[in-house]
Amino acid sequence: MKVDEFSKNYFMPGRQIGLLAQNVEKIIPGAVNEKDGFKGVDYARLVPLLIESIKELNKNRNAANAE
Repeated sequence: MKVDEFSKNYFMPGRQIGLLAQNVEKIIPGAVNEKDGFKGVDYARLVPLLIESIKELNKNRNAANAE
């Protein structure tokens, strides 16, 4: 997934960095919500997936180092 930068946001002032809900929805539909016609990413739902990904990367790194 690509991280994007948004200079204009109707909900929060200033520059924002994040993921496009439409892109996330293609891969992890449960991490996207919609309100008043706007889609948004529920980042809290991504955290467990990120933790498991880090564990898997560490496992692979440790296996590679053991060789």
